[in-house]
Amino acid sequence: MQQLTQPSGPVMAPPPPGIFAPPTSLVPIETNVGGPIGDLPATAAATINATPPPTEARGSHAMDGRFTMVLPTTEELNLRHGSWLARRKIIREELQKIRGGRSRMARWDSCGSQALLSWHKSGQWVLCQAFYCHDRFCYPCSKARSRRISENLSQKLKDRGCRFITLTLSSDQTPLTKQVDRLYRSFRTLRADEWWDKNVSGGAAFLEITFNATLGMWHPHLHPIVQGEYLPQSVLSRKWLAITGNSPIVHIKLVPDVSAVCSYVAKYAAKGMDDSVFSSPDRLQEWMIASSGRRLCLTFGAWRGFKLLDHSPLDMSEFRAVGSLTQITRDAAIGDALAIRTLNALRKNLRWQELNPDAYDDALPPE
Repeated sequence: MQQLTQPSGPVMAPPPPGIFAPPTSLVPIETNVGGPIGDLPATAAATINATPPPTEARGSHAMDGRFTMVLPTTEELNLRHGSWLARRKIIREELQKIRGGRSRMARWDSCGSQALLSWHKSGQWVLCQAFYCHDRFCYPCSKARSRRISENLSQKLKDRGCRFITLTLSSDQTPLTKQVDRLYRSFRTLRADEWWDKNVSGGAAFLEITFNATLGMWHPHLHPIVQGEYLPQSVLSRKWLAITGNSPIVHIKLVPDVSAVCSYVAKYAAKGMDDSVFSSPDRLQEWMIASSGRRLCLTFGAWRGFKLLDHSPLDMSEFRAVGSLTQITRDAAIGDALAIRTLNALRKNLRWQELNPDAYDDALPPE
């Protein structure tokens, strides 16, 4: 089995003689090319069957016999990760420190590779299919996961009354892992309470972690979205205090805008933290260790079995393949009309689809 040849960062094979060196930006010169894809000249459409560039020089790694992972080219790296390259480097370094594992690091390094572009039959937007690492610390992967959870929650809560609850713990100097353990244990105790069982039929809960730099303390809290009867805040506060021993602060409110609340909690369902966790490398590493193998969101009651990450695959018969991102970028630089128009579309009419969707099966470990 061949290993990734450059784990510290992506490497691209030199371009063939006579072909320009790939640019570092995917923002091409604006053109007036327009109209349906089929209206372009035959010479422009020649890239439809473009062959992806060879990957041998970039290294490859086969995992479980299902996927062959390769390091992304410069164009693929910029498209998938260009907006957060600096933070991505920091996270990778911390993953190595906590011994993220060979398979995990291989997936991380390969994220965004094998990018294939296709036009929708409407001619209005472009689909980019690429390998996803599905790591909870990868920003574009967590964003895709967040969007999927938000869409499923919105459908689940459509035309149904629900309440948004926040359960907190009093901040202290206890290590984060123990605080999160305590938070989850307290929530299990609450769900076993007869009063809760009588008034809440089901729901989903999402972990959020923040860090107060002024106090130098972690602040973990849960955001359950519940369906059921009216819950007096005073009663919930009293029960939560009895369970935790020192934390009476809770919040309950009806959800006036389902989509807004779903988007808010799904953001934390995808990664479980906000930017305050990046206040220092040590802080980031502590969160990585605390979240290792931990479920960031869970369903309970009548909602058990509801798949937060479920989705319907796209009908690929509605798309027309154009070629690999790397080849399209090279063709655009020598004036190919279809390639130029395709790169222009990536700026505002791009949608993503993972080449390895079954990786989501491992995204939510058992509670």
